[in-house]
Amino acid sequence: MDNDARNGVGVTFPIFAYYATGRLFDEARGLVKTKNKENYQIASRFRAYDRCLEAKSTYKQFVKWYRAKELSKIQKKIDDVKLEIVKDAIISNIPDCTNIFYEFDPDKQQGLKIQLKDNRILPFVSLSDGTRNYFAIIADIAFKCITLNPHLKNDALKKTSGIVLIDELDLHLHPEWQRKIIRSLKDTFPNVQFITTTHSPFLIQETAPNQLIKLKNCAVDLIGSGIELSIEDIAEEWQNVENPQWSKSRQRMFEIAKKYYSAVMEGKDTPEMKTELDDVMLPFANDTAFYAILEQKKLLKNNQK
Repeated sequence: MDNDARNGVGVTFPIFAYYATGRLFDEARGLVKTKNKENYQIASRFRAYDRCLEAKSTYKQFVKWYRAKELSKIQKKIDDVKLEIVKDAIISNIPDCTNIFYEFDPDKQQGLKIQLKDNRILPFVSLSDGTRNYFAIIADIAFKCITLNPHLKNDALKKTSGIVLIDELDLHLHPEWQRKIIRSLKDTFPNVQFITTTHSPFLIQETAPNQLIKLKNCAVDLIGSGIELSIEDIAEEWQNVENPQWSKSRQRMFEIAKKYYSAVMEGKDTPEMKTELDDVMLPFANDTAFYAILEQKKLLKNNQK
C-alpha cells in the first residue's frame, strides 16, 4: 500500500461536531485542558476529529491553525487555498466584516482580528458574545471541512457531508442574526445535516417543512414548520405561552380592570378597587381613553339609579 492510500488521499471524510452552550467561554476562562503536544499529529487530516464531540470549544485549535497558515503564507510568499476558503466563509457570514487576519505586530494586541466596513479593526476578544459565538461556529466548521478534505479544494465546504449538533443555536445572537443563521449554515455547508435546539421563536419561524421537531417528555410531540407562522402563533401553539401578544403586566392590568369594570356595572365598586387599578395602570398612564371609558360607564350607571 502506497503512502497516499494509507493516508486516505482522495477519500472524502464526513464532519462530526458538537457545540454545547459553553462552546466558547469555558475555553476563554482557561477551563479546557489540551492534549500533550508531543502526541498530537499536527499534519494529520484526522485532527479535525480531535475533541469534536466534547462539550467544549475547539476555537483555540482553529486559531492555532489560522496563525500557522498566515505565517506559512508569509514565509512561502504564495496564497494558501485552505486559508482563503476559511476566510471567505467567515467574511461572508459575519455582517459588515471585510477581512480577518492574525496580528503579529509586537506593538499591538496580538491575536485574531476582524476589519469592518468602516475600517475599524477589532480583536476577537472585543467582539460581542453573539459575534464571537457566530464567528467561532462558522470558523470551526469550515476549518474541519478543509482539514478533513483538502483534495476537494474550493468545493470542500460545499461537498463535505456529516452531522453537526448545536445546542441553543440562538445563543447570544441578536434577533436579526437569529433569522439568518439557519440559511447561512445551509448555504455555506449544504451537505451537512444540522441538528440544533432552540427556544427562539425567530429561529423556529425560519424552519422549512419537516425541519421543526417539538420534543415533549423526551418524545416527539409534533413535526412541522414555522415558516408560515407568526411569532405569536409560535409562542402560543408551539411553546405554550398563554396570550403572547400581551406582557404579564398588561395581562394583570386587564384582569384588574375587568374586575373593576364589572363592579362598576353592578354598583359594587369601592375606593380600594380604584386604588388597585390606579397602581397597576401606572405603566399605561398615557392610555387616558381607558380611564375615560370607565368613568363614563360609572357615570352612566349612577344616572340609572
